[in-house]
Amino acid sequence: MSHPVVRVALGVALLASPAAAIDPAIQVTVLTQEGQAVGAVGNVSSVANLAVNEAGSWIVEVDTDNANTNIDSVLIKNGVVLLQEGQLLPLPAGAGINTFDAVTLNDNDNSSWNFFLENTTGSSDDSGVYFNTTLLFQEGDFSTASGFSAGTTFRGFFETKLNDSDDTLLICSVDDPNISSTVDQALMLVTSSGVQTVLVKEGDSIPGVVGPLVTTFSSSPHNFDLNDAGDWIANLDTDDVTSSDGFILLNGAVFEREGNPAPVAGRLWSSLSGAELSINNEGDVVHSGSMDGDSASNTIIALNGAKYRQEGDTLPGLSGFTFTSFGSGPILVADRGAPSDFADVLWFGDWNDSDTTIDTGLFLDEKLLLQEGVDQIGGVTIEDVRGIQDGYAMSDDGRYIVAELNLVGSLDTAVLLDLGPWEKLGNGLAATTAPKLRAFGQLAGNTPTTVRLTNGVPNGTANLIIGLSQANVPLLGGTLVPNPDVIVFGLPIDADGTLEFTATWPAGVPAGTKVTMQYWNDDVGAPFSYSASNAVVGTSQ
Repeated sequence: MSHPVVRVALGVALLASPAAAIDPAIQVTVLTQEGQAVGAVGNVSSVANLAVNEAGSWIVEVDTDNANTNIDSVLIKNGVVLLQEGQLLPLPAGAGINTFDAVTLNDNDNSSWNFFLENTTGSSDDSGVYFNTTLLFQEGDFSTASGFSAGTTFRGFFETKLNDSDDTLLICSVDDPNISSTVDQALMLVTSSGVQTVLVKEGDSIPGVVGPLVTTFSSSPHNFDLNDAGDWIANLDTDDVTSSDGFILLNGAVFEREGNPAPVAGRLWSSLSGAELSINNEGDVVHSGSMDGDSASNTIIALNGAKYRQEGDTLPGLSGFTFTSFGSGPILVADRGAPSDFADVLWFGDWNDSDTTIDTGLFLDEKLLLQEGVDQIGGVTIEDVRGIQDGYAMSDDGRYIVAELNLVGSLDTAVLLDLGPWEKLGNGLAATTAPKLRAFGQLAGNTPTTVRLTNGVPNGTANLIIGLSQANVPLLGGTLVPNPDVIVFGLPIDADGTLEFTATWPAGVPAGTKVTMQYWNDDVGAPFSYSASNAVVGTSQ
C-alpha cells in the first residue's frame, strides 16, 4: 500500500523530539499492587514470582493479608485467581497445595511447576511435579527415567522449565540404589507424553573431560534453561579442585569451566557457581560469572562466549557513571527474530551514582526501561526496581516484560511492559560499527512510537528509510530492505553512537499496513561509505 497521504504522514510524524523518562511508546500496565483486593482471599501484601508469554498472558504469585496463613498465597493469571494455597488437587487423592515454587508459562498457555503438598502421608511424599494441575510424578514415586537404576525413587524437586513442546526440564533429588549417597541430584527432561530421561546426574563424568564427576547442581530458577528446540543449559559442580570444579554445560557439552579463559583478555573464570543462565530459541546463550583479578571489574555477563557487560563499564545515557553490580536477578535473552539479527538481553544494573536513590535500573540491551527514583508508575515514583531472583521475566520474543517494583510508600507492585508488535528482520551491514535498530510502540493512531538506533558511528549522521512494502534489493554491499517511500536524511547521531526519538503514529494509517524501517549511516569505514542497521517491521493496528 503506497497512498501518498500515508507516506507524507509517516515522514512528518517521525520527525519529533527525543524520548525521555519511561519511554512513552512502551505501554505500562499495573497488574497487581499491595493493598489490592484478590477476590475473597484478601488484599495483596507482597508480590513474588512472575511469568509472561508471547501473547501477553501473565501469572503473578502474591501473598495476601488473609489471617489464615495456610491459604493466603495465590497465583493470579490475567487478573483472575488461578490457584490458591490449600486448594485441592486431582491427585494425589485428598492432597492440596501447601506452597508454590517455580512459576512457568509457555506460549500454549500451559504451566509446569513443583507444588509442595499438604494432606499426604508425611514428609516423604509431600511434593510433586505438575503439568498445569495434572500430576506427573510425586515424591516417593519410582522413576521410569532412562539413566537411573531400577528401583530409583524421587526424593524431592527443585525448579522446572517448560518449552512450547510442553516438555519439562527439572532438577530433582532421587535415591538411585547404584549411587552411594542416599540423596542424589539429577537434571531430567520429561516430555509431553510422559517419557522421563536423565540428562546429567550425580556421579556422571563430563564429556570430553577426564577426572571430575558431577556432585551438585545450581538449583535456583535461573541456573538452568530449556528452549523450544529442546536445547538445554545447566550450571553444576564437580569433585575437581575448587579452582576448576564449576561447569556450564550446553546439551551435555562443556560451554564454560572455572579456570578457563574468560572473555576478557588475561583473565580466567574464577567462579561460575550459581551463574544466571538463559538460552533463546535460536541457541544464543547468556550467563553471568566471576573472573579472577581486580574485584571492581570481576563480575561479567557473557553472550555466546563474548563479553556483553562488565563491572566498570559505562553505558550511553549514563555518562560519567560505571556499573558496580548486576544484582541477583535473571539475565534473559530474547529470540533474534531473524537469524542474522541481534539478540536482546534483559538485565539489571547498579551504577556508582553518589545518589543511591537513583542508581539502579532494568535494561533491555542499552535501553534503560525502568529507573528507581526517577520513573513513575501512575504518578508514583519507583522506589526500588527489584533486581532479585524473581524480580522480572520476559516473553520469548522480547515483546512483553513483567517486573516487580516497590513504589514510594513501599507499595509492592507488579507491572507489565508491552514494547509493541515490532519484528526485527536482520540484513544489517557493519563497517566502522554494527548499527542496531529497535522500534517501540503500539502502532495505533495518535499513539507514541520510538525509533532507536544504537552502535552508530559516534557524532555521525543517519538516514532513515521508511517503506510501506519491502524491496530487499542489493545496495552498496548490503541489502536495502524497505521500499524507499520516505527518506529522512541527515539525522544526527550523538557521541555515544545513539539516535533516539519519539513521534506520534499518524491517524489514518489503515489497520494491517506493514511499515518497514532501516537506517543507512554515513560511514567512511565502509567500502561504499555507508553502513546499515538491521530492518524492523510493524503492522498498524
